[in-house]
Amino acid sequence: MGFRNAYCSVPGKLMIGGEYSVLLPGGVSLAMAIEDRLTVSVRPGNVDMVHSSALGLDGVSPERTDALCYVKESLNALRAVYQLPPLEIHIEGTMGQLPDGNKLGLGSSSAVCVGLVGACLRWIGETVPDTTNWFELAHKAHSTAQGKLGSGYDVITQIQGGVVVYRRLNDGVDTPLWETPSQWQTSRAQMPKDLWWSVLFSGRGASTRRLVQQTFNHPATQSHLERMRRLTTRLVDVWQHGNVDEILHSIDETQTAFEVWGAEVGGAVFPAAVQTLCEVVRAQGAVPRISGAGGGDCILVFAPKKAILESALSCAAEFGGKPVSLSLAGVGARAWCVD
Repeated sequence: MGFRNAYCSVPGKLMIGGEYSVLLPGGVSLAMAIEDRLTVSVRPGNVDMVHSSALGLDGVSPERTDALCYVKESLNALRAVYQLPPLEIHIEGTMGQLPDGNKLGLGSSSAVCVGLVGACLRWIGETVPDTTNWFELAHKAHSTAQGKLGSGYDVITQIQGGVVVYRRLNDGVDTPLWETPSQWQTSRAQMPKDLWWSVLFSGRGASTRRLVQQTFNHPATQSHLERMRRLTTRLVDVWQHGNVDEILHSIDETQTAFEVWGAEVGGAVFPAAVQTLCEVVRAQGAVPRISGAGGGDCILVFAPKKAILESALSCAAEFGGKPVSLSLAGVGARAWCVD
């Protein structure tokens, strides 16, 4: 503990498949880390204080505002295990924030948890924070702050980087949604060769927490979850085999099932503006995929050729979609110290 300052840089994330169904035991997700980073730094202080030029905060206690619930719960999770002094916490980066103030939904809340836990673990002496410990502490904090809802896919994707397959293994125990699954497994996947992709911002933000709370107990949801779990398992399988035509078909199949379920539970999941953008993308021969819980935020666009992708993005822009230049983050969260 001889270091004065510890830092952790965390990438963003986008989900390709597994929304909602990954919340259940046996669920699986496929997600990618995005090279748009947030950095958290810590150093000993007199009391816990948060500074962030990006958030407009200068010396604010995490106890004083709900906006810092992710900081508060991360500190709670850490202090349940470790002795930490009061901390000066700096959060920098505008992860997924557009010039007009809209956010893309790249996981800034989970990134705060990953970054704060990673920086603190590095500060107390873990040269390379243990992935399991890092994940379980950050997931506990993020899930608690979300209202005891969260699978952990976003946390593990940001820690590991690249394209990540995350499985909540079904060991016969009905693990509550907010608890870290008793058995979980991750593996890295490759971005398939000759699969072109980009991102559209739908023009509207969305709250994952609100959408999950609104839809999870809907009568149509249980059958949807089972179908989405099967389709995502198939998507992971064809993704790892690398055949682009099969991947595009599987993505389209998964997206179509999501749209059908969205129509059943109401317009909040699949609003008309997002539906229009998906139709425009398909009309150009590309495949849309709403990333995450729906409602807005980002639409991933996949295509077998660059020209098809560019045409889809151009046409979508005429209907309010905003193409966003993002790249895959091959390196996940990284923590370091400075004397």
